[in-house]
Amino acid sequence: MANTDNPYLCGGTFLAQILRARKSPELPVYYNRNKKESLSEQETFRRLISIYHIAEFSSCSSLKTYTSQFKSCTNSLESFALFSDSDVKREFDSDVRSADSSALTMMSDFVQEFIDTEKYIQLVRCLLDMIENDSTIAPNTPLYILENTESVTKAEINNMQVFMIEPFLLGIWHYIIMNRSDSNEKGASTYRQWYPSRDKYIGTVGSGITREIYVQSICNRNSQPSNKTVSPSMYIVRSDTAIPLNSQYYNLIVTGEIEFENIQPITMPIDRVLTEYMDELKSEFLPLSPRVQERVLTFPTIFANENMYYGRANENQVFGLGYIHRIKVRHDAVRIYPQIICCLPQQKLNEACFELDMGGNSSFNELNRTHWSIKKIDLLAELREFGLQTNGQSP
Repeated sequence: MANTDNPYLCGGTFLAQILRARKSPELPVYYNRNKKESLSEQETFRRLISIYHIAEFSSCSSLKTYTSQFKSCTNSLESFALFSDSDVKREFDSDVRSADSSALTMMSDFVQEFIDTEKYIQLVRCLLDMIENDSTIAPNTPLYILENTESVTKAEINNMQVFMIEPFLLGIWHYIIMNRSDSNEKGASTYRQWYPSRDKYIGTVGSGITREIYVQSICNRNSQPSNKTVSPSMYIVRSDTAIPLNSQYYNLIVTGEIEFENIQPITMPIDRVLTEYMDELKSEFLPLSPRVQERVLTFPTIFANENMYYGRANENQVFGLGYIHRIKVRHDAVRIYPQIICCLPQQKLNEACFELDMGGNSSFNELNRTHWSIKKIDLLAELREFGLQTNGQSP
């Protein structure tokens, strides 16, 4: 029986959104020892089935028809793809939960070869909207969308802003396989709502995600040179537009008023705004005109409270990594609206003063003084080289 609730997350609706995020179907893709394959719908579906089997799934003359049936949610294809085979499902489930997941490696290859990087945001946003608004998924439902093999609940996902696209897609596919392998037909009304006629997409799924999100990629991170001078792709959404963060600069904002469990705007005295530890960059960013403001909103940002001690932080002290969401400039102060992505140990910053171009010495540095400065440094690359992982969740 067809499901009347919209949207409904199932294999067909998942595949439909994957196909919308593909690279140009006309372009060939090379993988597995230079074997040439197309980016056709049936090849896309075959690769997803292969990820489930953790092995290459053989094609057949009927695959094009089966792909159309699965995408439009008219057939669950349990026998053809072995979606209900308990042994195959058990092996897939175990692999997804393992620290060295073969399925994650295969999904990473799939994303790199099939998914358009310009559509990462679109794809994640659409799937998030489906998860959050599918009333048949309970709030305490676990989804294995994190790279560290841990699960998060649907309720927790509703508050997340940082996503690694490969484990995110694998976790959604895993949920579908383990919970909805025999109910693909329930997504038919959702699919018909998106596609009232062939190739005419009018869906609005994704518009319900109004919070800003970051999407990162294992593929880009792993392809960086060994010196990590280039940071991974990272995007934010402002007014439904994907904007890449500018990795050439970063903001350093030090204050004494940040409560990381209850983030509030930061008010900075005007004489501490871009006036200290800036050298030749000062003239580049002052005055803080609307055009300059628009520019600094794209910089990664460190939000920190002043060190608890001279030249070092308390062992429990953390800083926030994120970006500036909004700025208000007044005659005697600037109000900064933070968007925190994750929290990391602040003492690591004290140990990386040289790498991050922070002024000072072992007994007093920039983290001991309230101010806002800008550094011409690739922050994310330096943090990773210093051993800090920056793909966490918002606090």
